[in-house]
Amino acid sequence: MPDRRARDQREPDRARSPAAGRGAGHSLRRSSQAVPVSLQRRGDRAAGQVLDEVRAQLRVAAALAVVVLLLSACSLGASRPGLARHSPSPSSSPSRSPSPVPTAAPGAAWPQFLGGAERFGIGFSSPALTDIRQAWSAGLDGAEYGQPLVAGGHVIAATENDSVFSFDVASGALAWKQHLGDPVSGRSLPCGNIDPSGITSTPAIDPVRGTVYVVAYLSGFHHTLFALDLKTGAVRWQRPIDPPALSPTVHQQRSALSFANGRVYVPYGGLYGDCGNYRGWVIASAADGQGDLLSYEVKAGREAGIWAPGGAGSSSRPTSASSTTGRPPTGRR
Repeated sequence: MPDRRARDQREPDRARSPAAGRGAGHSLRRSSQAVPVSLQRRGDRAAGQVLDEVRAQLRVAAALAVVVLLLSACSLGASRPGLARHSPSPSSSPSRSPSPVPTAAPGAAWPQFLGGAERFGIGFSSPALTDIRQAWSAGLDGAEYGQPLVAGGHVIAATENDSVFSFDVASGALAWKQHLGDPVSGRSLPCGNIDPSGITSTPAIDPVRGTVYVVAYLSGFHHTLFALDLKTGAVRWQRPIDPPALSPTVHQQRSALSFANGRVYVPYGGLYGDCGNYRGWVIASAADGQGDLLSYEVKAGREAGIWAPGGAGSSSRPTSASSTTGRPPTGRR
């Protein structure tokens, strides 16, 4: 399989590709199966056919065009792993949410990478699509490496300037912008090819609670999980989300967040260049920001990062979420 260095020199927005990895799969329950991504090509003859993978790309620029495609999809659930725990506390006390996590609200369109936690990449209730056109465009303040999301009438986009934008899905009007802090200068990192380094992954949305989850890499070399109000952009809570006892200067939070069964899953890999003693991790936080974090470390002396855009997808089993790692220390794929 091609070396990661060559793969990472391609265009930065890898979020349109299926969530495939390069090595053995690792489950949060130590299962070895990665979740398959099912994609089908659209046709214009039958109403039951589904939309091909969304290829509208948000290019790297200070003025980035957002192309809106009106899609619909299901938000699919997964569940809670039994993992190691550690307990950085959130910086504010969020309002309590009901403990059962309901399914997605009607009208939720594309709240996670490839549409849902299972990464199908299919709008199950979408009508046949016979034409794709640009509905509107809007400027952003930096590069976007993740996938735009749609929920509750909002299009959500996040940038390497550590900013999150919400646009009205119909008109493209700016609903809100939330700047979460200063990103990390790429020149201050031991390797890498993103400068500045801020929000690199695709966020995740819980349409029922109306919460946008996003991880920002902030000046001072720390990753922080933010929960934002979908309607207003207000910060509901935030908490540190770095892997325990390891240097955040060599860990990159590139893979998409996942929301399933009341938890947010945050995968980690390394920087372009594979410098430092990084390893693959998945950190999980409760949806309300309370309680201990759960963590899973890939069993490798070094490397084996979770870097593919799709992150940790859930399966239909009640207690598992799966991810694929790459670049083991032996150099084999």
